[in-house]
Amino acid sequence: MKKMLVIALAVSLAVFMSFGAYAQAPATNDAAKATKAADPAAKTKPLVKKQAKANKPSTQVKGEVTGKIETKVVKNKKGEEKEACFIVVSSAKSADGKALDNLKGKKLRIATKQTADVKKLAGKEAVVMGTIINNRALKMESVKEAACAAAAPACTAAPAAEPKK
Repeated sequence: MKKMLVIALAVSLAVFMSFGAYAQAPATNDAAKATKAADPAAKTKPLVKKQAKANKPSTQVKGEVTGKIETKVVKNKKGEEKEACFIVVSSAKSADGKALDNLKGKKLRIATKQTADVKKLAGKEAVVMGTIINNRALKMESVKEAACAAAAPACTAAPAAEPKK
Protein backbone atom coordinates (compact mmCIF):
# COMPACT_ATOMS: atom_id res chain seq x y z
CA MET A 1 0.00 0.00 0.00
CA LYS A 2 2.86 2.40 0.83
CA LYS A 3 4.43 1.62 -2.54
CA MET A 4 1.21 2.63 -4.34
CA LEU A 5 1.08 5.89 -2.38
CA VAL A 6 4.69 6.72 -3.24
CA ILE A 7 4.09 5.93 -6.96
CA ALA A 8 0.91 8.03 -7.02
CA LEU A 9 2.77 10.90 -5.36
CA ALA A 10 5.64 10.64 -7.85
CA VAL A 11 3.26 10.60 -10.84
CA SER A 12 1.30 13.59 -9.58
CA LEU A 13 4.53 15.48 -8.92
CA ALA A 14 5.73 14.71 -12.48
CA VAL A 15 2.41 15.90 -13.94
CA PHE A 16 2.52 19.19 -12.01
CA MET A 17 6.11 19.80 -13.02
CA SER A 18 5.27 19.26 -16.68
CA PHE A 19 2.41 21.77 -16.43
CA GLY A 20 4.82 24.21 -14.89
CA ALA A 21 7.22 23.73 -17.80
CA TYR A 22 4.44 24.39 -20.30
CA ALA A 23 3.40 27.49 -18.41
CA GLN A 24 6.97 28.80 -18.62
CA ALA A 25 7.30 28.19 -22.39
CA PRO A 26 5.11 31.13 -23.55
CA ALA A 27 6.97 33.52 -21.27
CA THR A 28 10.22 32.43 -22.90
CA ASN A 29 8.67 32.96 -26.35
CA ASP A 30 7.47 36.42 -25.37
CA ALA A 31 10.99 37.33 -24.31
CA ALA A 32 12.33 36.09 -27.65
CA LYS A 33 9.69 38.11 -29.50
CA ALA A 34 10.58 41.21 -27.50
CA THR A 35 14.24 40.70 -28.40
CA LYS A 36 13.38 40.37 -32.09
CA ALA A 37 11.16 43.47 -31.95
CA ALA A 38 13.99 45.48 -30.40
CA ASP A 39 16.38 44.23 -33.11
CA PRO A 40 16.39 46.75 -36.01
CA ALA A 41 17.17 43.98 -38.51
CA ALA A 42 14.08 42.00 -37.51
CA LYS A 43 11.59 40.75 -40.07
CA THR A 44 9.17 43.58 -39.27
CA LYS A 45 11.22 45.98 -41.40
CA PRO A 46 9.81 44.89 -44.82
CA LEU A 47 6.30 45.19 -43.42
CA VAL A 48 7.03 48.80 -42.50
CA LYS A 49 8.26 49.46 -46.04
CA LYS A 50 5.09 47.99 -47.51
CA GLN A 51 2.98 50.19 -45.26
CA ALA A 52 5.01 53.24 -46.26
CA LYS A 53 4.48 52.43 -49.94
CA ALA A 54 0.76 51.98 -49.36
CA ASN A 55 0.54 55.41 -47.72
CA LYS A 56 2.55 57.14 -50.46
CA PRO A 57 0.32 58.66 -53.15
CA SER A 58 0.92 57.60 -56.74
CA THR A 59 2.06 60.35 -59.10
CA GLN A 60 1.22 60.14 -62.77
CA VAL A 61 2.23 62.80 -65.28
CA LYS A 62 1.50 62.71 -69.00
CA GLY A 63 4.49 63.82 -70.97
CA GLU A 64 7.22 63.32 -73.51
CA VAL A 65 10.57 61.73 -72.65
CA THR A 66 13.67 61.86 -74.86
CA GLY A 67 16.55 59.50 -74.24
CA LYS A 68 18.48 56.40 -75.21
CA ILE A 69 16.54 53.13 -75.36
CA GLU A 70 18.11 50.09 -73.66
CA THR A 71 16.96 46.48 -73.40
CA LYS A 72 17.89 44.21 -70.54
CA VAL A 73 16.95 40.70 -69.38
CA VAL A 74 15.32 40.84 -65.93
CA LYS A 75 13.55 38.32 -63.69
CA ASN A 76 9.88 38.84 -62.96
CA LYS A 77 8.10 37.96 -59.69
CA LYS A 78 7.67 34.35 -60.81
CA GLY A 79 11.41 34.02 -61.44
CA GLU A 80 11.05 33.91 -65.23
CA GLU A 81 13.55 35.83 -67.32
CA LYS A 82 11.97 38.45 -69.59
CA GLU A 83 13.44 41.16 -71.78
CA ALA A 84 12.54 44.61 -70.50
CA CYS A 85 12.94 47.99 -72.19
CA PHE A 86 14.28 51.08 -70.42
CA ILE A 87 14.93 54.68 -71.41
CA VAL A 88 17.80 56.72 -69.97
CA VAL A 89 16.29 60.20 -69.82
CA SER A 90 18.18 63.05 -71.46
CA SER A 91 15.20 65.43 -71.37
CA ALA A 92 11.57 65.27 -70.34
CA LYS A 93 8.61 67.59 -70.38
CA SER A 94 5.02 67.31 -69.22
CA ALA A 95 2.01 67.59 -71.50
CA ASP A 96 1.65 71.30 -70.65
CA GLY A 97 5.25 71.94 -71.74
CA LYS A 98 6.95 72.23 -68.33
CA ALA A 99 10.44 70.72 -68.13
CA LEU A 100 10.82 67.76 -65.77
CA ASP A 101 14.45 68.27 -64.74
CA ASN A 102 14.26 65.78 -61.85
CA LEU A 103 14.15 62.92 -64.40
CA LYS A 104 17.43 63.79 -66.19
CA GLY A 105 19.81 60.84 -66.06
CA LYS A 106 17.24 58.48 -64.54
CA LYS A 107 16.42 55.12 -66.07
CA LEU A 108 12.68 54.59 -66.55
CA ARG A 109 11.18 51.20 -67.35
CA ILE A 110 8.95 51.31 -70.41
CA ALA A 111 5.65 49.54 -69.80
CA THR A 112 3.89 48.57 -73.00
CA LYS A 113 2.46 45.61 -74.85
CA GLN A 114 4.16 46.85 -78.04
CA THR A 115 7.70 45.97 -77.04
CA ALA A 116 8.66 45.05 -80.61
CA ASP A 117 8.42 48.72 -81.65
CA VAL A 118 10.61 49.79 -78.73
CA LYS A 119 13.16 47.00 -79.27
CA LYS A 120 13.70 48.21 -82.85
CA LEU A 121 15.05 51.44 -81.38
CA ALA A 122 17.42 49.80 -78.87
CA GLY A 123 20.67 51.76 -78.61
CA LYS A 124 19.18 54.82 -80.36
CA GLU A 125 17.85 58.15 -79.15
CA ALA A 126 14.05 58.12 -79.13
CA VAL A 127 11.10 60.25 -78.11
CA VAL A 128 8.52 58.32 -76.09
CA MET A 129 5.15 59.82 -75.27
CA GLY A 130 3.08 58.45 -72.42
CA THR A 131 2.42 58.60 -68.70
CA ILE A 132 5.30 58.83 -66.22
CA ILE A 133 4.40 56.83 -63.10
CA ASN A 134 6.15 57.61 -59.77
CA ASN A 135 9.28 58.77 -61.66
CA ARG A 136 10.15 55.07 -62.13
CA ALA A 137 8.15 53.81 -65.09
CA LEU A 138 6.78 55.12 -68.37
CA LYS A 139 3.48 53.79 -69.72
CA MET A 140 4.12 54.24 -73.43
CA GLU A 141 1.54 55.55 -75.87
CA SER A 142 3.83 56.20 -78.85
CA VAL A 143 7.51 56.11 -79.75
CA LYS A 144 9.58 57.78 -82.49
CA GLU A 145 13.26 57.96 -83.24
CA ALA A 146 14.61 61.30 -81.95
CA ALA A 147 16.02 62.30 -85.36
CA CYS A 148 12.60 61.56 -86.82
CA ALA A 149 10.73 63.60 -84.24
CA ALA A 150 12.82 66.67 -85.02
CA ALA A 151 12.38 66.22 -88.77
CA ALA A 152 9.21 66.21 -90.81
CA PRO A 153 6.24 64.22 -89.52
CA ALA A 154 6.42 62.05 -92.64
CA CYS A 155 9.73 60.53 -91.50
CA THR A 156 9.81 56.77 -91.98
CA ALA A 157 12.98 55.83 -90.07
CA ALA A 158 10.94 54.20 -87.31
CA PRO A 159 7.17 53.89 -87.42
CA ALA A 160 5.33 55.33 -84.46
CA ALA A 161 3.55 52.84 -82.29
CA GLU A 162 0.00 53.93 -81.67
CA PRO A 163 -1.95 52.61 -78.68
CA LYS A 164 -4.42 49.83 -79.37
CA LYS A 165 -7.91 50.57 -78.14
